Amino acid sequence: MKCVVLQVPIISDTLSSLRRVPQVHISTLFKVFSKDRIGRMKGYKPFVRKLVSFNSEDRPVYNLDQAVTWYSEVGERLPY
Repeated sequence: MKCVVLQVPIISDTLSSLRRVPQVHISTLFKVFSKDRIGRMKGYKPFVRKLVSFNSEDRPVYNLDQAVTWYSEVGERLPY
């Protein structure tokens, strides 16, 4: 997989995001969203985060073995 530009149900859906974030981290999540939005209004590049990785230092959206394996296998099957 070279690049995933957008996957709406995972990246753009607020309710989907909230289901995946523990309640104690919701305020931090919204602070990150706000900081990114303000930065983009000032002309900065959008905040980018790895979708999957086994390395927790990458701070991926998903780091469970099952998720990393599934997304990696899907990427390998894509025709481009």
